[in-house]
Amino acid sequence: MRRDHPVLWLGLLAALATGSSAPAAELVIAPGTGAELRRAPASCGAGPTLFVDRGSPFASDDALLRVRGRSTESVVPAIAPWRDPQLVCAGDDAWVWMWRDDGETPVTGLFPIVGGGFGAGVTLDGRWLDPRPSPSGRFVVVREDGGEGAQTLVELGTRRTRPLVYGGAVTDGAWLPGTDRLVVVVDEPERGPMLSIWDPSSRSAARELRIGGKHAQPGTLSLAPNGRTAALAVGDLHEGLRVVDLGSGEVTKVAGPGGRAVWSPSSRALAAVSVTEGRRELVVWRAGTGEAHRTPLPRSPLGLVVDGDDAVLATWLDERRLVLGSRWGTEPVRMFEAGRLRELRTPDLALDSLARTADGDLWAVGRGEVWRIPQRGKVVRVPTRVEAAAVSVRPDDTLLVLAKNGEDVVRLPPSAR
Repeated sequence: MRRDHPVLWLGLLAALATGSSAPAAELVIAPGTGAELRRAPASCGAGPTLFVDRGSPFASDDALLRVRGRSTESVVPAIAPWRDPQLVCAGDDAWVWMWRDDGETPVTGLFPIVGGGFGAGVTLDGRWLDPRPSPSGRFVVVREDGGEGAQTLVELGTRRTRPLVYGGAVTDGAWLPGTDRLVVVVDEPERGPMLSIWDPSSRSAARELRIGGKHAQPGTLSLAPNGRTAALAVGDLHEGLRVVDLGSGEVTKVAGPGGRAVWSPSSRALAAVSVTEGRRELVVWRAGTGEAHRTPLPRSPLGLVVDGDDAVLATWLDERRLVLGSRWGTEPVRMFEAGRLRELRTPDLALDSLARTADGDLWAVGRGEVWRIPQRGKVVRVPTRVEAAAVSVRPDDTLLVLAKNGEDVVRLPPSAR
């Protein structure tokens, strides 16, 4: 199929899914044919199986689009002129986010997958990044590449778009869990950082919560699972966190950590890693006592390379225990419990695509193998017939294991684990 006839392959996709024999399956997106796969499969409910394979690890390269039914498969050599397709799950609906160059002006598009093909979508002038759908799937918020926090709201039902203006530069933001209310971090030079809570369905003005500190530099935002509390990193990596009660606006200072906080499942505790001059420590703050407990962490095997894309990641296993490791598996995996660290007998697992099943167990990939970190018992290796690249969990609690070849997906339902 020629690269300059996108209409042909759109029709091919539609023909594949409109046949009566095409079953419902999960939607999967995976970069990197011929290279290491680092993104976990994703699921948007029912639909055909969709892969996006890149011929090299460079994000700017054209991609292959692959749509698979039970016994049929369609492969599109390239989806030029669109680039960097990624799956966006808006509720149970699947959309594909892409961009293209139109002369001097890039264009970004968001298109729904309808019956296996693409339906009428929406386009925005310029390069827009980080599509974040609301929990209901009604809205998507995107940010402009290089636009100092400029954001635009896309209403998926009507395809309408509108810029979001907050009176200052937006540094981070997220949808409140289970709601269509948006919380954004705004940095106002004269008044300092604040949280703005906004409902796109309401005509009421956004609610503003001041963080304090006119010269404080706001960082990453973490919302508690119960939607009632937020943690905001302030300043550099050792200045601290601000825990904000979104109801009362009360602010609690937690000195030390400056990275993204990770909330426990009950929203009663948070953990973050502090890095100061090459020294690392884990900080665990509990809402009940208001105390922050600090535990030194071993030095990174990479020396002083302890921050950035391969910083230490913390994940709560339950309310008492944390799993610590690195994003791409460059240092040992450790368990933190009762104030002590112990090293797990596993390979150096990549924790950027951890999956959690309904029983609370964690799943990760290391050296092509799948490992289960249970809430009870020992860490175990789970045999699969493929060399694994990533894992994810479907809404029905089926575990998906994506092979490094970018083609095979092994499904492990609860009854088979």
